[in-house]
Amino acid sequence: SKVPNAMNYQGLLTDSQGNPVAPTSPENTNVEFRLYSQPTDGTPLWGEAQTVTVFKGNFSVILGNGTALSGVASSGATAFAGVFANATTDSFYFGITPQSGAEFTPRQKVLSSAFALRAKVAESVNGLAQPLNSPAQFNAASVNQLTLNGDTVITGNRRLLFGVGDPDKLNSDAGTIGYKRFSQGLDIVGAGNSALGNDRKITLWAENGTEFTGPISFSGRYGQHVNLFDTGNGIGVQEFGAYFRTFENFSWFRRGVHSNTSLDPGTGGTRLALLNASGFTLNAGKFTGDGSGLTNINPDSLPNTFNYLGITGSNAIEFGQGVPKASLNGLIYYDTALNIIGAGTQANYSDRKITLGSQGGLQIFGSTNVSGAVTVSNGINLTGGSLDIGSRLGMIAGSYNGALGIGTQNYTTYFRTSPGTGNSQGSFAWYRGGTHSDIERNGGGGTALAYLDGNGLYVAGTVTANGTIYANGNANYTGGYAYYARQANGAAFTGSVANTTIGGVSIFANRILASEFNATSDSRIKLITGRSDSAQDLQTLLGLEITDYTKKDQTTEGARKFKKVIAQQVEKVYPQVVTQTTGDVPDIFRMAKATGGFITLKEAQDFKLKKGETIRLLQAAREIFTEVTEVTSKGFAVKEAVEGDVFVYGRKVNDLRTVDYEGIAMLNVSATQELYRQVQAQAAALAAVRKERDALAQEVAALRKTTAQQDQRFASIEEKLAALARQPAVIQAKLGAK
Repeated sequence: SKVPNAMNYQGLLTDSQGNPVAPTSPENTNVEFRLYSQPTDGTPLWGEAQTVTVFKGNFSVILGNGTALSGVASSGATAFAGVFANATTDSFYFGITPQSGAEFTPRQKVLSSAFALRAKVAESVNGLAQPLNSPAQFNAASVNQLTLNGDTVITGNRRLLFGVGDPDKLNSDAGTIGYKRFSQGLDIVGAGNSALGNDRKITLWAENGTEFTGPISFSGRYGQHVNLFDTGNGIGVQEFGAYFRTFENFSWFRRGVHSNTSLDPGTGGTRLALLNASGFTLNAGKFTGDGSGLTNINPDSLPNTFNYLGITGSNAIEFGQGVPKASLNGLIYYDTALNIIGAGTQANYSDRKITLGSQGGLQIFGSTNVSGAVTVSNGINLTGGSLDIGSRLGMIAGSYNGALGIGTQNYTTYFRTSPGTGNSQGSFAWYRGGTHSDIERNGGGGTALAYLDGNGLYVAGTVTANGTIYANGNANYTGGYAYYARQANGAAFTGSVANTTIGGVSIFANRILASEFNATSDSRIKLITGRSDSAQDLQTLLGLEITDYTKKDQTTEGARKFKKVIAQQVEKVYPQVVTQTTGDVPDIFRMAKATGGFITLKEAQDFKLKKGETIRLLQAAREIFTEVTEVTSKGFAVKEAVEGDVFVYGRKVNDLRTVDYEGIAMLNVSATQELYRQVQAQAAALAAVRKERDALAQEVAALRKTTAQQDQRFASIEEKLAALARQPAVIQAKLGAK
């Protein structure tokens, strides 16, 4: 039976005074367990956390059933058992950390139980060893691996036998020796790492050589079968032919001993022949035949026809002056210079051309004047002088299929590219550094400094213009932009704006910085229908909401905060400043894996991606706009054969809102004027109120004066009455007299 991976562990948990935890009723607490290879500090070899039930200080857990700990490389039962199964030391220490506390000290050393010490015997034997006193006999049904630390000796007529094994040696285990396994002989299969075995090999260390009494067969396969010293020297087989491959030379020596020096036949030897890049050389004897293909011979002794002629050393082929070059095809002659005249079929020689088949290039040490067509298969290297096309108009340099090239018109030089289809628009690119790549707009490890295509001009750095930049594009976007800008991160604004309400757009950029902005506003170019209703404009302005937000795509702006309007809200109260255009939105914005044009993205259906939509993909410095052809539960397929890691930015939409901030600014001006008129009216009304107030104040002052005078009269009367009251007898006498 198998040994369990987990282990039971019991313990007593007390507080700092030594009292048992949970003395009256069970309690749950979190405890962390770790294994170390040293008594203090160190990195844990294993660890986990468990919720432990403690009662009267006692607890019991099964190590290997907990949850992983942050910062600990392994957890779980398998990893726990692996610490001991793969141990290179007998020193292990157990660390326990209670909830919200520090690890108990000292750590507990892990020791064996009494009879478990017998297991030390297993450390010195193979796991499939026979029982004690049993013969060392194994069979394929019970032994999968046998490891012997000492020598294995087979004496007498005994032999080492192997089973038949699997019938397909290409997919069987590597490193196998067997008879009747794959064939009727002894099969030795080398070891390797490839699943197909195509990197499998066998190394024989035999300093005194290896002898075969029978033939060596490489079976029915093509390839370089014998490597001599390295892969640059060897013997191989191709279809209907065998070859010798050498790094530089192939020599034929007669007698002698080996020498490591190239072309040296060794002591007592003679070199009979040499074959190298310069040709074939007979060092002794003679060549018999018709002379075809020979080098370094007298031209006068050549036959009338031959296949190849090579001239070595300082020798040369000379031709007579011949006839004027316009009269014959395929002629080589010299007069004041060497003339090579191409061959053709037209009577007027208009299709005559010369093809140079030198794969290493063509070196020209003087100026070159070309009046006809020259085809060079692997480049032209001018080490001196210049390439002069002469004074003619037309396509001077045609490339690939004639649709690309450099041409000359009256007073104008041009670059021509193919029209392209789909996202390939026949671009002209400028790279710095790197190597050639056949992939369009791939700098081959270099930096893309500029692109020029049907969409416009992209410049990786800053565009500095000492003069005026004219951007005259004004189409309603069935084509591209007249002036084409890019975002600060280099990502392109690609595609067309198909919305007639937006009018013509000449500049489409992420941000524009200028010290002044001027707009054309001449009455002679406008049909004025009247003055805006400023009162209504004020109400409209009050309906606009200023919103705080950040960008979803933080590539250029980061986490920068904005305080502006949102087009959808503006559209509800002031729709004439909102237009819809075509653009891409970052509504997916995540990494994915592409294989053969299929993008693995499980959330594709969650994003409601549909067949026929245009998706924007970013891959290194490449930007791809391609059509979605299928959407599944695993992702979506596109027309373009995209491979590798790709960033799915989002899809192209036809209702991307734009806001005319100038229109909002003018709305603000009109509303401000309305506020000014209202303030002026209120000021006039206030002035009238103040005037009326001043008149009332004067009336009040007069009334107060009159009242004061009356108060004085009343006081005088009261005084006189008081005086009379003090003299009643006199009053009565006067009254009686009357």
